[in-house]
Order: sequence, then C-alpha cells, then structure tokens
Amino acid sequence: MMLRGEAQNITSKLDVSKPSTFLGFRHVAVIELLLIFAVLLIIDYAFYDGSIYLGINPHPFWIPVLIFAIQYGTNEALLAALLSSLLYFASGLPAQLFTQDTYSYLLSVGMDPILWFVSAVILGELRSRQIVEKNELKSAFQKLQRENELISKTYEKLKLVKIDLDTQIASQLNTVTSTYHAARQIDQLTEDVFFCWIKNLINNTLGVDSFSVYLTKGDHLGLYMQEGWSDTDHYEKRFSSNSPLFRSIVVEQRFLNVSQQNDERILDGHGSLAGPLIKADSGEVFGMLKVESQQFINFNQSSVERFHVVCEWISEAYTQIKHNQQSMIKKTSKNPLALKDGYQKRENDSNNRNIKKTEFLVTVIFVKAMLLDDLSLEKHAAFKTAIYEAQKNLRQSDQVFNVGGSDSLYILLLPQTSETGADFVAKKYKLYVQHRLPKLLQNIPMQIRIEKLPASYPENSISING
Repeated sequence: MMLRGEAQNITSKLDVSKPSTFLGFRHVAVIELLLIFAVLLIIDYAFYDGSIYLGINPHPFWIPVLIFAIQYGTNEALLAALLSSLLYFASGLPAQLFTQDTYSYLLSVGMDPILWFVSAVILGELRSRQIVEKNELKSAFQKLQRENELISKTYEKLKLVKIDLDTQIASQLNTVTSTYHAARQIDQLTEDVFFCWIKNLINNTLGVDSFSVYLTKGDHLGLYMQEGWSDTDHYEKRFSSNSPLFRSIVVEQRFLNVSQQNDERILDGHGSLAGPLIKADSGEVFGMLKVESQQFINFNQSSVERFHVVCEWISEAYTQIKHNQQSMIKKTSKNPLALKDGYQKRENDSNNRNIKKTEFLVTVIFVKAMLLDDLSLEKHAAFKTAIYEAQKNLRQSDQVFNVGGSDSLYILLLPQTSETGADFVAKKYKLYVQHRLPKLLQNIPMQIRIEKLPASYPENSISING
C-alpha cells in the first residue's frame, strides 16, 4: 500500500517538459519562421525582381509551410501558411487575362494560398498526433523509471526492516532463555553473589549498554554498583532527599520512563529508565535500578515491561536473602551451644537445609494449543492475542513468553508460586484465554503442563487436557 501510494504521488507530479509559447505558438518556431521568410525575401530582392516570386511555380513559400507542418504540427504550419498568404497578396495581384473569367482568375490567384492551408491542416494533424503519442510514451517511460527507483528504495528499506525484525526476534528468544535460567538460580543466591546475579539478569534480560544500582543510605541514594559507564560519563553517584529523582523513587515509589515528558524532566539526562527496589515484606524502598543507555531498537513497550518485572524479581530475591539471614541469626543467638567447637558447622548445614525448604519458588506453566498448525494465519493471530490479553488478569510479576517463534506454544513464569497455586492459576488462565477467543476457537483443545524450578521435568509435570 505504501509503494502504491508513493507511486501515485510521483505519477501526479510527472509532467513532460513543455516548451515556452507565445499566443499558442512555440517561441523557437516563431523565430525560425521569421528567419526563413527573411532569407526568402533577401533572395527575392537580390536575385529576382522583388515581386515575391510572382510567376515562379512551385512557389518558394511552400518551403516554410511544409517544414513547419512536418516539424511542429498544425498550429505552426497554419501560422506559416498565413504569413505566406499575407506576403503573397501584399506584393500585388497579377493582371487578369482576356481569356479568363472572374472565377478562373480568382482560382489562379488563390490556388497556392488555399493549398498552403490545406497542406498545413492535413500534414500538421498527422504530425500533431505523432507528437501526442511521443509525449505519452515519454511520460510513461518517466513514470516507469520513477517507479523502478521507488521499488529499489522500498526494497532496501524492507531489507533493513527485516534485519531489525530478525534482531528483535533473536533478542526476544534470548530473553526467554535468560529469564528461565535466572529463575532457576534464585533459590541458590546468597548476599555475596546477589549483585553478580543482578548484573547477569539485567544484561541477559534487558540487553542494555549501561545500568546502575543505588541503595538507600539514610536520607540519600548512594551508588552501589554500575556497569558500562565510561570515563566521559558524568552520572550522579548520590541523590539527596531533596532531588526530584529521590522523591519519585523513594517517596512516591514511581517508575520513570524518559519517553514521558514529566519523567524526562525528573531524570534530567541521568538515564532512560529508573525504578524502585521495594522489600516484598515491608513495602519499604531499599534501592533503585537505573538504566543509563541502551540501543534504540531495544527501547520499546516490551522492554519497559521487562524492566518492571526485573525490579520486582530483584526486590523479591533481596527480601528472601534478608529473611534467610535473619532466621539464621535468631537461631544462633538463642542457642547457647553456638560457640562450642564443631557446632557452628553443623548449625550452618542445618540452616542451609532450612533455607532450601523456604527457597524462592518459581513455577513454569507450559501452554500449547493443539491442532492450531492446521488453522489459518488469522486464527493463529487471534490465539496469540488471547494469550497476551489473558495475562492482564495475572500478577505483574507473572510473565508470558512465546517459545521458539511458534504461535501455539507459550510459557508462564510464576515467581513465588507453589505447584498447587500454579495448578489453580493454570485453570483460571485457561478460562481467561477461552473467554477472549472467537467463538470458532473457544473449543480448541489446550494442553497445560506445570513444572517447578529447579526440578527434573518428567517427575514434577502434570497435564490438564482441555
């Protein structure tokens, strides 16, 4: 459609170059006609008696009439015939012979002018038709030439778009895999490796060029770690309680997006995205995640939503680590044997086992539409739309991903959800999807499989056949 619209726009602007005219006659033709008559008159006065070639047959004024009829067409040929007739009669008429009656005399005198006009019309019209056809062919050729150029440019644009889409698809598939592996690692985190895990999670999930993590320290946010900053960057390492960024993140607990005008003013060139890190148990802000730079192609609505999820995952993982630490401290402080030799190691082993019992739960739901491959592309799109629309009924931390570019297989990542809870969510999610499907697809069978991470998939998977 875009190509057709641009082609029509070009066609409307096409015009065959038209020569300048004077009273409907070409300027060049008028000048040439005057020059030819000047030459003929000079020859007449130089070599003849100056009677405008009276008695010469055929008359030399046939030359401009025929030339202009063949060269320029009807209008210029009639102009040549008119000037020839005026000069012919201006030189004076020959005397009538005694053997001629009036009609014979008028015919002999007006024969040449009449033939000039007749020849100008007949030959001129033939030439005019050729000129019109020539102009139409020229116009069609220019139109095709412009359309070919447009097709070439559009092809190059589509080629670049294809490359960009391939990059986005590869990035999304990588995001699904990276998020899956990050979820498997959450239960094994300790404070020592927590921020290394944050670094890997952000690099693999968001694909940003530079980011930073700030922690609350009294009445300000202080830089804890950064990745991708260069020596030429001058980002703030400390935000006081009076700064708009501190108030938005810590006090108002808002997410900031540079694409929003008010948020852009608050960020003030310090990044493109910023979000609070909130303790899951108390709702208190303990830090901020900020993205300073990323490729433009990766900055979209999907990446903004992933940023929100990453902030929530970091917050829940941090809360889990602190909870485990406090549990260990309480048990150690209440036990009088804690200081005895060999007891500390045994107590640590026992605490580690307890931590595993309260591990950070991540459950995966696999959703597969059966027989979808046999349906049309429109029905594929309808099922995909229903899958993502149904996600709105889930928690914000619950994410839906497409697997392998297939329109029939999706996974749901449910952090902090047991298998029993996931079973309940799966049944409700299936109803949400069916409710949003067109009537012709509402009875399509869906296979749902639930897995807990980390786990051996065959032992912990169950099926719900729809």
